[in-house]
Amino acid sequence: MDEINAANNARQRLKRIHNYPKGYLKTIKDERAPKHPVSSFGFFTKAKYASGDMGPGPVSSHVTAISAAWKSLSAAERQVSTSSQYSPSPTGSACLTNHATNN
Repeated sequence: MDEINAANNARQRLKRIHNYPKGYLKTIKDERAPKHPVSSFGFFTKAKYASGDMGPGPVSSHVTAISAAWKSLSAAERQVSTSSQYSPSPTGSACLTNHATNN
C-alpha cells in the first residue's frame, strides 16, 4: 500500500512542478485498501429500491422521493436504519464467509 501512495504522491508532485492544467489526475486505485463503511442513508436507499415501491420512472424523481423520505425521519428512526431490517441479505454474508474459508 505504501508503494501505491508513494506513486500517487509522485504524480501529484509532477503535476504541481510542471504546471499541468487543473483537472483529473489519474491515480492508482488500491484494491487492498479497506472500503468505507456504508452509511445509514445508504442502507435506507438500498432498502427502498429493494422494496419495489419506486416503480418505473426517471432516477432523479426516485432519488428526490427517497431523500424527502429520509429527511422526514426522526434521528431515532435514522439510527434504526442500520439495524437488521436494512442489513444485507444472508446470502451476501454467506458468500463472503465462503470466500474467506476457501482462501
